[in-house]
Amino acid sequence: MISIICPVYNRDQYLDALVKSVMSQTYGDWELLLVDDGSTDSSGEICDGYALKDPRVKVWHQSNEGVSSARNKGLSMASGEYIYFADADDELLPDCLSTLLDHMKPGVDLVTASYIRNENNEIVPEYIFKEGFNITACQYFDVISVLPNARFCERYLTTKLFRKSIITYNSVLFDLHLHYREDVEFLYKYVSFCEGRIVGIDIPVYVYYRRSSGAAEKTNASLNQHTANLFYSTERCLDIVKSRVKSSKAERSLKKILVNDYYRIVQRVVRSRSLQFSLIRSLNKRLFADLSAREFFSIRLKELYRMISFNVKRKIRKK
Repeated sequence: MISIICPVYNRDQYLDALVKSVMSQTYGDWELLLVDDGSTDSSGEICDGYALKDPRVKVWHQSNEGVSSARNKGLSMASGEYIYFADADDELLPDCLSTLLDHMKPGVDLVTASYIRNENNEIVPEYIFKEGFNITACQYFDVISVLPNARFCERYLTTKLFRKSIITYNSVLFDLHLHYREDVEFLYKYVSFCEGRIVGIDIPVYVYYRRSSGAAEKTNASLNQHTANLFYSTERCLDIVKSRVKSSKAERSLKKILVNDYYRIVQRVVRSRSLQFSLIRSLNKRLFADLSAREFFSIRLKELYRMISFNVKRKIRKK
């Protein structure tokens, strides 16, 4: 059985579409765990209504504690052999579960697929891989740590099928202190315990609706209390790679992301004129605990060269 974990917070206008997409799956051995995270709209009532109609739908109501807490609650409730994560304002394609399960063979610990992006009612297929792959966990870290792909679809949880046994045995949970990229940190932890293969398929299984009210949009739009999570989540992933994976390529890539995250936060602090010097001092201290000054300046010089080269080429093309 597949346990589908879906945190719900004030998504009453989208929730019906998500639940109906689950009920329309060609694979029927599933349970849908809706964790109502203190919704103030009618989301909780909608969840309860579906639970009354279908015993495979189970609902938990809690005070607003955040998406990490909601997903952890779903993991504690899950009784399936496999775990799938969904968001309350998106949809599963009809063959989502069957497609992922078909590739979860013995010796495979993670299956990851593609998705479709819906932006302003424009459908855009996101074929993540030029071709499928069947690789080791260490090799997979090289895939998910390399820019620019690392920032986008390859690290989304909603395109993946997980083995619950790995999650349970190793106590792989979402970090309650992370409010951004907490899903990425969870993925890194999970893969670090995988002894089997990682399979990637270029088949879309999910419809992601890009909505301006999403948490990521809010984080990108302005400086707020979660901004430093850009840095902290990358730092946690780097720690995992250093301690458990020993992939020099992934380590180099994550250090590059860490430096870029640092500069992005500094720019936001400057633009906001918030004078959060304590935040900058804290990030400085953590940054140079993670990499040497030589590594830092090498990364920055290469990044500046890349930016200058890009701008020059763009000006030449305009001429």
